[in-house]
Amino acid sequence: MHRRSSARGISRVEALAVGGAVLVAGLFGARLVVSSPGDAAARAHDDAATVALAASTWRAEHPGECPTLGVLERDGALPKGARAHDPWGGRFRVACSSSGVSVISAGPDGKAGTGDDLREPPQ
Repeated sequence: MHRRSSARGISRVEALAVGGAVLVAGLFGARLVVSSPGDAAARAHDDAATVALAASTWRAEHPGECPTLGVLERDGALPKGARAHDPWGGRFRVACSSSGVSVISAGPDGKAGTGDDLREPPQ
């Protein structure tokens, strides 16, 4: 008695469905991997603005004090999903002055005090 193999191949419809799924996944993956520097800078400004708002709120509740990012995290002052790191992997830094709170990123080069640093709000 011969056993029949269950391997029958795939139909055209199945091949098209798999090919389409792979294509869509590839397009989304490429979008995540290949982002323009402008996209990263815009995301950094948005994330820094979120941290700056949380720091300003915290500071209003603690007059005369300036929070660090660690203090904001410890106190639960950052909104859920807020990012403490910029798109280049650096950690944001909070700076306070008499005029308010700023959040600073060292920018793409990762070195503080260079021309590509980001500050929110901008000066």
